[in-house]
Amino acid sequence: MKRSFAAAVLACSVTTIAQLTIAQNPLPPASKAPLYNTAKAKLLSGQQVFSFTQSKMDIEGYCETAKHYDFTWFEMQH
Repeated sequence: MKRSFAAAVLACSVTTIAQLTIAQNPLPPASKAPLYNTAKAKLLSGQQVFSFTQSKMDIEGYCETAKHYDFTWFEMQH
């Protein structure tokens, strides 16, 4: 079965557009990029996230407590 000229041009155009789209997108897919936000990585993997609220200016206390949690909520008057 012979293809018509219009069908052949359409098939060629679709192939060319697909090749150009792939060639013009040099960035890797978003899912391949590493996540540096550990809380977000845990949420996306279905794990539980733990946090604490820091409500006073206590640097030493924050440094000791932050090691055991995924993120900190700072609740201070501004």
